[in-house]
Amino acid sequence: IAVTGRNLWENDHPYDQGDDEGIHTTELYTAKSLALLKNYNEQNQNDFFLYLSYQAVHGPIQTPSVSYAPARSACHGPFSGDDDEVNWALRPRLCGMVTGIDNSIGQIYNKLQQDNNKDFILWVLSDNGGVKRHGSSNWPLRGEKGEFWEGGVRLVSLVTAP
Repeated sequence: IAVTGRNLWENDHPYDQGDDEGIHTTELYTAKSLALLKNYNEQNQNDFFLYLSYQAVHGPIQTPSVSYAPARSACHGPFSGDDDEVNWALRPRLCGMVTGIDNSIGQIYNKLQQDNNKDFILWVLSDNGGVKRHGSSNWPLRGEKGEFWEGGVRLVSLVTAP
């Protein structure tokens, strides 16, 4: 099932989707972030702060086929199938969404390194554990999003700087 439609706003006005119809919001947000970085570099501004909050990986679990195909083989680990509550059939698509975010963060990181000779800090974090019915596995932790077990609240974070 495909869910379509957006309620995106930019500077107090509805976002004009133009040719962006059908593009996953991960790609849309990344393109906008890269454009902001380009504008920042061209204007030689001193300070820049970007808070980018992707909608993925959240339901509905959808991803462009370009990121879904390579993730099919990479998303099953040694724990695959051990948890009966995990929707293993949906997991490759979920992994495709994660791959899309990984690629997008990589594009932003590369842009920061290439064009911005000033200091920067890139901090990547999550807001909660995964949802098993969407294909997430929080193994070896117990629980999932919305629960107080470690699988719902314990997260990975990454901080990097030049």
